[in-house]
Amino acid sequence: LAQEATITGNAVLALEQLKDIAAAQEATIDDVAQFVDAALAAGSAADANEVVHAAVNKWPIDAQAQELLGRVAAALGNKDEARTAFEQALKLDPLRETSRAELQKL
Repeated sequence: LAQEATITGNAVLALEQLKDIAAAQEATIDDVAQFVDAALAAGSAADANEVVHAAVNKWPIDAQAQELLGRVAAALGNKDEARTAFEQALKLDPLRETSRAELQKL
């Protein structure tokens, strides 16, 4: 349904569906990433904030979860939280170039 809503241009429905998928107990970090990408592209960082914090709680030692937190925090203007998240992502995965690049943007 989320894919269909995206194809037909119904961004609101697509975000709702992606959020439901990302917030589900059986969600994967890739599900969360897909929602965060869509939410940030739509200018809805606030919608992504709750989901990404839940992801970090679910996967506290996952570099991708930390990077997603950093991206959302940066979009919300929370530079200290973003910096901490990107630094944590790099501690967990020192080769994570996307986190390194995002950290340099701050």
